[in-house]
Amino acid sequence: MQELPPELVKELGIVLIALIGCVGAGLKWGLPRFLEFLEKRLSEKTKRGVQDIQEVYNIMDEILEDTSADRVIQFVGHNSGGIPRVGAAFYCTAIRWRLKDRPEKKAGIDLSDYFKVPVGNEYIGMLLNAEKNGSYRFTTENEPECQLKGYYKIEGVTDSVIVFLKIKERHFHYMSIATFAEEGLTEEDIMIINLKVARIRQLV
Repeated sequence: MQELPPELVKELGIVLIALIGCVGAGLKWGLPRFLEFLEKRLSEKTKRGVQDIQEVYNIMDEILEDTSADRVIQFVGHNSGGIPRVGAAFYCTAIRWRLKDRPEKKAGIDLSDYFKVPVGNEYIGMLLNAEKNGSYRFTTENEPECQLKGYYKIEGVTDSVIVFLKIKERHFHYMSIATFAEEGLTEEDIMIINLKVARIRQLV
């Protein structure tokens, strides 16, 4: 390989030093602005996220106002981390809820108790059914004895619809909309619930 003339080597060195200086100056000028842009973008996403949560609560309130439902709960189904698998327990956790003021109903379960509750075959089957069909109607007196029926009896729930929302970040998102009324949910209630839940799906 032919050796470069000393003059050329010197010129290349000057060019490289100049380039390094330009890159350094560019980083010194551009990096703070880039970080500022990222921070602003993150702040906007955080603000939108909080607004979306508020809107979900607003729609939950609309369901309670416009139907005979007495309580609405948003759940996530999950394991202890990662993708659900056969070798790990599967849990459900309530992440937000709305409840009508029903002082005559003294439920033995506080909704915050629904935290990382292990669920079995029947419950998982119900969730898969809801995912396949969009929802699952659970009328307490018509269901066989199972984990959910036991909880509903304690709460005083007579009728409910379990609505699939979406699978996101390895979590199975769904909602339980239930009533304490003896007559249960009407077909008109179900239609209104489906319309309002469609809006929630866009936010989750």
